[in-house]
Amino acid sequence: MQSTRNLLFSLSLLVAVSFACGSKKEEAKTDEVTTTDPVKQLEEAVMAQHDSSMNLMGDIAKLKKQVSQKAAGASAGKVLIDSLTVADDAMMDWMQQYNGDTLGKLDQTKALDYLNSQKKSIDQVQLRMKKSIAEASQYVK
Repeated sequence: MQSTRNLLFSLSLLVAVSFACGSKKEEAKTDEVTTTDPVKQLEEAVMAQHDSSMNLMGDIAKLKKQVSQKAAGASAGKVLIDSLTVADDAMMDWMQQYNGDTLGKLDQTKALDYLNSQKKSIDQVQLRMKKSIAEASQYVK
């Protein structure tokens, strides 16, 4: 009798958890599909670009080490390391100055203006990062 109760309780718990997880998936899908707020859409685009740029940070660190080892003090290596450092610093500076928390306090026009300027800024940061990575990668080959 006790084992039957335990089995029923376990099954009930499993069903409840399954339904709870399923409803969250549906809510997430609904949020993705119905996001028509232009501020939210642009904020997501800015953050996607940020995330993409963050993925390059490991490449920059790795290349700094590889260039340093290969260059052994050569001026070409120093220039490349400086370029990688500037790109890394640009990303850190952008992250430090980005203030997405204030978007809710701005009217839609000001929020869109802010996000458009941030999008341009993070685009430039990413271009700088990719350029320095490409140059350093070519050097270490």
